[in-house]
Amino acid sequence: MPNWTICTLRCDDATAENHFWEELGRFLAGDDSSGRHQMLTFNALIPMPQYIFRGDLGWEEEAIYRKELCWYEWSCRNWGVKWDASSVKWEGECFSFYTPWSAPEPWFVELCRVAAIAGIKKQPRPMITARASARIRTISF
Repeated sequence: MPNWTICTLRCDDATAENHFWEELGRFLAGDDSSGRHQMLTFNALIPMPQYIFRGDLGWEEEAIYRKELCWYEWSCRNWGVKWDASSVKWEGECFSFYTPWSAPEPWFVELCRVAAIAGIKKQPRPMITARASARIRTISF
């Protein structure tokens, strides 16, 4: 059972926020790895390939499918956390969601990279804040 991290994805300029979220939304919303549509899923930006084993994991499954081709290793390597965002809420000016153990740093770095390539201006600057117990970490563009 993980310790949950509360993450907040926001931009630093509330006046430009609506246009920013409309543009960024195409990288956030989509079907999660189990096929359910979500307003924020790591799978929309970095989809889990179909060849990744998604079942229960034990020593046997890791030996059969190879550890790097199982959902746990793939998710940690590509999203930075073992599970997709959960308890996602739009709070009027930001998204809040939970992740196990830490912030989804590789996913956030890719979100910033893709947004820049797509021409979404860096102002307002997106940032993600993760709170786990007493530790708070902020990552920004």
